[in-house]
Amino acid sequence: MRGLFRHTPARRRAIVLSAVALAVAAGWLAIERPLATSQQPVASAPLARPTALPAASADSLRPDMAGAEASVAEATARVARLLQHGSLRGTQMDGDWGRWVDGRLQPSRSLRLRFDYLLAGLGEVSVADLRPWIGQQVRASLGEAAVGQVLDIWDRYLTALRSATEVRRDPADAQAWQQASAQLGMLRRNALGPAWAHAFFADEDRADEAFIARRQLAGAPAAPGDSSAAEALRETLLAPAASGLTTEQLTARDAQRVAAFGAEAAERLRAEDAARAAWAQQLASVRERLAAIAADPQLSTLQRQQAREAEIARQYSGTALIRARALLAEAP
Repeated sequence: MRGLFRHTPARRRAIVLSAVALAVAAGWLAIERPLATSQQPVASAPLARPTALPAASADSLRPDMAGAEASVAEATARVARLLQHGSLRGTQMDGDWGRWVDGRLQPSRSLRLRFDYLLAGLGEVSVADLRPWIGQQVRASLGEAAVGQVLDIWDRYLTALRSATEVRRDPADAQAWQQASAQLGMLRRNALGPAWAHAFFADEDRADEAFIARRQLAGAPAAPGDSSAAEALRETLLAPAASGLTTEQLTARDAQRVAAFGAEAAERLRAEDAARAAWAQQLASVRERLAAIAADPQLSTLQRQQAREAEIARQYSGTALIRARALLAEAP
């Protein structure tokens, strides 16, 4: 099941907020009931890379009262159709319903993966549909006592995603980006609490730090005596590694990065390179399979479209599914 993506959190980092912003702008990410009074409607997730966020209207952030009135049976039926016949057909859910100790839900990344998988269906279903379906599934799997705990985190997570659109960052300004990242971290902790915020967003935090470090290094003034050649070398070391480099060349490049920027920054740059390369490799592989589907003479136009969508859904999940569909839109 889309194993490469599911087990590589770095692949989610660059697209989480862009997908959320799309959902908010389209009016899909409206919470169907007020949060508990102890929770403030603030939170967010940081961008790992520069991503333009469309402005969210006030109306799109208001509770979906019409959705709240939908019966549980109707809502769960719509989610069932999404999973059986919609864009998520033929796929297996990411993550799980969380980690449990003595009947208490513990902070875990796996619960966010499950939530993100379901949110990939926004547009075909609403959050007003997803909430009762989640409750039904948790009740069947873990019992009644678990339902309230999972839905509480679901509500807080939706608030975090919705509120993320309220913070704007300029990728060209490293200092402003860093300040906005600190604000986002505070909002996220306010909504989810420190432990859950770390469990859900630690990967984004690390990617954000790497991006800030890259921007700061790129904008740092040259030291006295630096030549244009040295400045050019620094820019080369900040850029992603070129394809086709040998192991020896990559090792030498890492050593140059350590010498130029320090061990910690070099490690962050290495992690970014690996995540970018893995994403590109998977995307190229999917393009090849889509080309084979398009060239299959035994398939009708409808069958080709269905096979194409099923192939993309097998390889990606959650918000990565949204990004992959956009990137593969022009594929044969």
